[in-house]
Amino acid sequence: MAEDEVSIVEDEIVNLEEGRPSTQRRKVYGGYINRQCNSRLEELAKPRKWTMLATWREHKNTFDESRMQMLKEKIQEEFSMTPEETEVYFNQLRNRARRIFNKRALAKQIKRDKTMAKHEAYRIFKKLLKQSMKYAFLNPPPPIVSPALREISNKLLTELCRIHCVCVPKRNNTDKKSIFMLNLADWAAILISNIYYEVDVHETNEKNRILNEISKISVGSSEKEETGSEEEEEEKEEDTDQKDEDEQEVIMGPAQVAGAGGQDGLETVTETEEESDSPNVVPESSAPVEDEPETGTEIFEYE
Repeated sequence: MAEDEVSIVEDEIVNLEEGRPSTQRRKVYGGYINRQCNSRLEELAKPRKWTMLATWREHKNTFDESRMQMLKEKIQEEFSMTPEETEVYFNQLRNRARRIFNKRALAKQIKRDKTMAKHEAYRIFKKLLKQSMKYAFLNPPPPIVSPALREISNKLLTELCRIHCVCVPKRNNTDKKSIFMLNLADWAAILISNIYYEVDVHETNEKNRILNEISKISVGSSEKEETGSEEEEEEKEEDTDQKDEDEQEVIMGPAQVAGAGGQDGLETVTETEEESDSPNVVPESSAPVEDEPETGTEIFEYE
């Protein structure tokens, strides 16, 4: 049959790179030319490395050893790592991306919360301002006697009239608009004066507290200095007494210092005299014994 016949034909193809015609022998199967496969098609025919890695993760315990070894080599060629190292690496990348996403989401949430809190504060302030204005209109303020407070009220009244583009009303006006503006300015002046008073009281209390702490610290340091000076004086007295005792031992000798208590000294002198009277006993000291002084103590002089 004509379809099964295989013939070799010469096909002239213009070579675009060289700019001249060339001949190429191609096989024809059943009337169709089997052209050589393009490298791009070969590249597209290869499975993606991500697909191979996913196949490794899902079926590494089900495939046989030969197929898993081949898949492992392919993955190692694509990623330049073993499948285990590749999996660890991409898990780290995934965790890092998740942390970055959570951080950005948290920053957006914080920004959203701040905006909502600001809107809530504006809403509460608007509500309080509306209630305050209603209260100022329905309840006249107490008479302002202080000149400073009256000056604050006049300045606030001027600013309110400037904002609302109206004329500054007089104090004796009886229309509702003037009464509202005057009451609002007076109540605002009273509120400002109360706030200043509370701030002044707080500052005064804070200053007094700091001064009390400083005085306590100074008193404690002075007491420590006095205690240290007393201890130094006691140490000096002890050193002086010790020096006096040492000098007395040097002048009087150890025997007189030991016998200076009274009776013990007399017994020592008696024993020394008895030893000197006996002919066979040689006295320990050849120095002559002087008469006993009136104080009852014996003094020896050593040559």
